[in-house]
Amino acid sequence: MKQVTVNNTAIDCPFESQQHYVAIRSICQALGIDHQKQFERIKNDYILKDVYTDTVYASDEIGRKQKMFCLPIKYIFGWLFSIDETKINERAKPTFIKYKAECYEVLYNHFVGKMEVQNTINLKEIKLLEAIQAQKDNLHSMQKELKMVRTERLNAQLELSF
Repeated sequence: MKQVTVNNTAIDCPFESQQHYVAIRSICQALGIDHQKQFERIKNDYILKDVYTDTVYASDEIGRKQKMFCLPIKYIFGWLFSIDETKINERAKPTFIKYKAECYEVLYNHFVGKMEVQNTINLKEIKLLEAIQAQKDNLHSMQKELKMVRTERLNAQLELSF
């Protein structure tokens, strides 16, 4: 079983059913929040209630198997973001608040970034359409000029023939 360390607390990350899970109790201990309340929050969350598992087992220090309440790793970040920072212990709070600020930034960049990319593409398209229109206007002007030159030639030829 893989472990990561958060606030000097080892967090179990078992691998089961082709994905990594993260033990909720360990994270709650690292943050100094009530794990039982978090279990209930997860069980009542519209999305998380369908993805948590309590069938992952880990061995304790003396080799006994114990059940772990876990979320797939891809859901951990959203769950952490949903935790009220006033519930976090003082030791973990600065890091947690920094994490939440980063989440806000990532969400902004994800959604607004897509709009900015679309705006950039739209501006490129507008510039190309303007260039095409300028070329059409230029072509139209050149065609008019060509018509005038041909008319001049015709008039000059008519004058020469008499």
